[in-house]
Amino acid sequence: MAHMSKALRGWLSVATACGMLAALVGCGSAPQANRPTPAAATTASATPTVVAAGPSPSARSHADLPVAILVHQELPNAYGISTATSYSVVLVAADGSIAARVNPRLSSPVVMTYQNCPVIGRSPMPTCQIPFRPRAPLVTSSDTRAYFLDGDSDVGYLTPDGHTGTAVHLPVSPRVRYAVAVSPDDSRIAVAAFDYKGSSTFGNPGVTMNLFVQDLAGGNRVNLFSSTSVTEWPIGWHNGHLVIAVGPAGPVQYTVENPYFAVEGYHVANATTGVRVATVGTGDDCNRGPVARAGAACYLNRYSAIGYRSWDGVGHVFAPWHDFGPSPTALAPNGSRLAGSNLGPPVDSHINLVSVSGTNQLDVKGIVQGWLDDEHLVYFAVPSNRSLILDLVTGVSAAVPQTNPPGRPDSPDAYLQFLGTVPQQMS
Repeated sequence: MAHMSKALRGWLSVATACGMLAALVGCGSAPQANRPTPAAATTASATPTVVAAGPSPSARSHADLPVAILVHQELPNAYGISTATSYSVVLVAADGSIAARVNPRLSSPVVMTYQNCPVIGRSPMPTCQIPFRPRAPLVTSSDTRAYFLDGDSDVGYLTPDGHTGTAVHLPVSPRVRYAVAVSPDDSRIAVAAFDYKGSSTFGNPGVTMNLFVQDLAGGNRVNLFSSTSVTEWPIGWHNGHLVIAVGPAGPVQYTVENPYFAVEGYHVANATTGVRVATVGTGDDCNRGPVARAGAACYLNRYSAIGYRSWDGVGHVFAPWHDFGPSPTALAPNGSRLAGSNLGPPVDSHINLVSVSGTNQLDVKGIVQGWLDDEHLVYFAVPSNRSLILDLVTGVSAAVPQTNPPGRPDSPDAYLQFLGTVPQQMS
């Protein structure tokens, strides 16, 4: 989504990343190669019909389809400050209707005290205080439930039929915050615990990360990895292994273009020993959107091609990529194609489908968010300021009801984070 305006890119990519890991002192941008404005794409299909939420034609019964997990969090103001104490998680059916929803508590920030804080145009401040929250997705899923962080240490759940409750209470500590991923069968939970020191020299991370796996019901804990120099957190499970997002050490803030806040790719690790079995994204740009069962969409071969890397680390090229091509935003669960939007002004960005057969530009304008399944695409329409679900078989787009309070002026207030599906589509 490097084609977006700065404000829109920030909200669509991270929703409120400033409040999740980082300092209420503003967001920096992850390093990205400069991309020019778009040219016309290759081929086009018919313009889809947009309908309100409710029954609409589909290739198969909606009862057989997964539900999408969309997340909304109140936008911070121009100074990066938000007064929100909760966020919204909704499960959305293929017809755009909201099947279930819940409003968990946000974690409280941990206040870090730094020494020798740099100030533009002035001498460093002797000390400064910055509140932090972990930079990790708030929501994950299994084959039966969405799981969400609730407050500082609870993990809640939400089912497609609306049942909700607390799945596990993690240890409470005033300086520890968490990121989690539950196994597809709801038996195990992977946990990254971020232990903030409280004070440090500016530029020093000041946080210790501990990664462990235990039974969802408690017990049988296995410690996998601990570090003060790198930061990793689980985002899902694939064939019994953990899929782990990788970032720089400690509470470093970036604006990223995926819902996991990963800036250095992904590791696949044995869930019992912690031994890494594959690396995805090193040397490539695979940080553009949500991942799937087949792997992660990527720019490959030094931006000369687009395709994906599977979870064994192998690259799969779909098509050559040129400066005016679409971004590789989201890979279909079965790995047959990816979806992305043209670079350029988001209001004019067309959705493209890319496979080994080439690039097909749809006559649909929007920003790709993710896949509901291999035939349904979730995207954000800038003019209507809402998410929609496009049935690629019938050409019908179903609008997701927008019930959130208004956001900041000139910024979307929609469900800006797509965090997978129930059942999950990573394993």
